[in-house]
Amino acid sequence: MSGEPSLLGTTATAIFGFLVVIAFFSFREFEERRFLLPLATAAFVLRAALVPIFYIVLVNAGLEGFEYKDSEKYHYQGMEFAREFERGIDFDSQAWRTRDPGFPLLTGVVYWIVGPNTLAVRMLNAVLSALTLLWIYRIARLAFDDPRVARYACYLHAFLPYPLTIVISHRKDILVALLATFLFYHALRLLRLDKDLPKAALWIAMGLLAISFFRSGFVLPFLGILFFCYVLTQRSLLQAIALSVPTALVIQLVQILISQDTSIGIAENTARLEGKLLRSGALAEVGGLVRSVRMTSIFEIYKLPFATALFTILPFPPYVTGYLPTIISSWAQLASLAFLPHMIMGAMVSFDRAEWRRRIPLLAFIVTFLALLAAIHIGVIRYRETVYPALLVLAGAGLARGGNTALAGLIYFGLALLGGLVLFVRYS
Repeated sequence: MSGEPSLLGTTATAIFGFLVVIAFFSFREFEERRFLLPLATAAFVLRAALVPIFYIVLVNAGLEGFEYKDSEKYHYQGMEFAREFERGIDFDSQAWRTRDPGFPLLTGVVYWIVGPNTLAVRMLNAVLSALTLLWIYRIARLAFDDPRVARYACYLHAFLPYPLTIVISHRKDILVALLATFLFYHALRLLRLDKDLPKAALWIAMGLLAISFFRSGFVLPFLGILFFCYVLTQRSLLQAIALSVPTALVIQLVQILISQDTSIGIAENTARLEGKLLRSGALAEVGGLVRSVRMTSIFEIYKLPFATALFTILPFPPYVTGYLPTIISSWAQLASLAFLPHMIMGAMVSFDRAEWRRRIPLLAFIVTFLALLAAIHIGVIRYRETVYPALLVLAGAGLARGGNTALAGLIYFGLALLGGLVLFVRYS
């Protein structure tokens, strides 16, 4: 089975993806359809056009079309799955023993249908990115009840350069971001405890089952944060306490099912976390300032605020020499940082006294996941895509609220100072 992408397969997948986007948004409510249908179509066309361009750039740079090792790994694992679909499935093969086999399996299904075409998978990513707009819009409407917030957030997701660099890669991050955004939305619905509660709970269960095949480490933190947000937003403290024990037991049961480990002692869990910190610290490609805030032990918890802040803005400052994909992503991220003050202002809006119960859960999901990812995966920036769409909702809230010139000036000055310091050390 050849690994060269074909023009026919790429074109067919692009046309199919275009039709999927049109059909998906054509059946939404009028308000969503009127705004999102043209925007999602434009977003998909932009991404679909960039897919072959980016691939050609990588080939000409001598990277064989794959910017990172895991992209190439997914490609070859997908080819192995496709071969199994043709000759018979062997659940003992290496492909099925892969941790979180969902994306290699999805790649294999695509390759089985159109041949081993990495561009077809990237076209699928473009579709998934366009579909994410629906839940970004709904989160913003549910949390802030302001159509301007929803529109600004969707515009940012559709046209900011940094999300584009994630979509046009052969990686699972945009699929994980879609599922996470879907889960965040239904978590907000669940926490309102209204007539939609059973339906929201069902969608959450299905979403967690789906994401467990792609990033199983997401499930347990999500349940823990969901429980915390429930307690935080309840007016009845006794009711919240009464549900604490059964909820904690359910979370522990999920941990056992995921890890297949029945040990529930604090010592065992602490040792497991220590080992994960050490392994992630050893594998992460970090240096300079990042190395100084990287956690290698739970006793270095004091580094967490600094690691979280740095994880939010990396890669920064932009690179002008070195590895081409890193250069591209760093300059794309610079455009996103133009909206960092608006993200912070959006977070501040979440504390408005009248509406905080509606908005604080969204902020809790964002901050907690950023902190967890910064502690365990700093230096592996692509994990940030889990909460990136939700960050854009905060940016939309900041844009809708209006500018705070003093705050924006202070943030831009701090970024410029940090960037200048890093550049001086980097090139001195």
